[in-house]
Amino acid sequence: MMMMLLLTLLFPSRPHFRLGLPCRHAIAAASCRNMQYTMFVCKHHLKERWAETVRGIILPVPDPKDVEVPAEILTVDLYPPTTKRTKGRPGIKRKLSAGEIPIRLLC
Repeated sequence: MMMMLLLTLLFPSRPHFRLGLPCRHAIAAASCRNMQYTMFVCKHHLKERWAETVRGIILPVPDPKDVEVPAEILTVDLYPPTTKRTKGRPGIKRKLSAGEIPIRLLC
């Protein structure tokens, strides 16, 4: 856990460190040094923590025919949203490289 905190402080912009998961380079470096890569993983991602969530009884999803739906819900009319979708393929939005000049193609 302390190693994960240290990596988070050293590399704050890396999303995998903020999530508590090591990147593939960290796993490769740990295995090269014969270290357990699990020491780089946050305790919330370990099997012991996740095993607690599924320890109880998990019931199957009931058949929709067996579910009682109130009559006032069955009579409600649902309509699609009033917003309009734009036609055609969406335009490409990207940042230009250094020195790149935007060119409009006329068809």
